[in-house]
Amino acid sequence: MQWALALLAVAILGVAAIAASGRFEGLPPVVDDTPAPYIPEGELTAATLREVRFTVETRGYAMQQVDALLAQLAAQMTRTAERSPDLSPATGDNGENARIDRSSEWQR
Repeated sequence: MQWALALLAVAILGVAAIAASGRFEGLPPVVDDTPAPYIPEGELTAATLREVRFTVETRGYAMQQVDALLAQLAAQMTRTAERSPDLSPATGDNGENARIDRSSEWQR
């Protein structure tokens, strides 16, 4: 009786291993059911950026959503800088981006 149960267990494990290897039609394609945040087309406003909420996943925010928003924002900032050079980011004397010292904001 014990031998029969052992053989049955080995058979079940063998079938599970074969199924996991994809020999029985394989697994269905992965479904991405992550809801996308609403980001309007065109120019972004400060209010829009404050209202954006990203989907929280296992290891933080959904990377594709954050990357898409940052790409749209970078393109918008580039267009704004090309139209109005006086609105471009602060630069130092040698043209490099100036560093803003905010250390005093954390001191009480």
